Amino acid sequence: MAKKAQGRGAGRASASRRRGGQRANRGGGSDEMSNYKQKRRAEKQLQGSKKGGCVPKLFMLILPFAAAGTYLFLRS
Repeated sequence: MAKKAQGRGAGRASASRRRGGQRANRGGGSDEMSNYKQKRRAEKQLQGSKKGGCVPKLFMLILPFAAAGTYLFLRS
């Protein structure tokens, strides 16, 4: 009976090792990024930094109050 349990456990361990090896080989085996990936990452970082700013946020905050004030002013 103990042999069956060892056989099952050994099969799982070898299967997981094979899967892990396939994952490691999928990336090509080098830790360095290609030039293309480096350029894409730099572009994404620049795009992310351009989106920030307080002027658009303030505009969106004031916009409903301005619309309500205009409505009340034109209604009277």
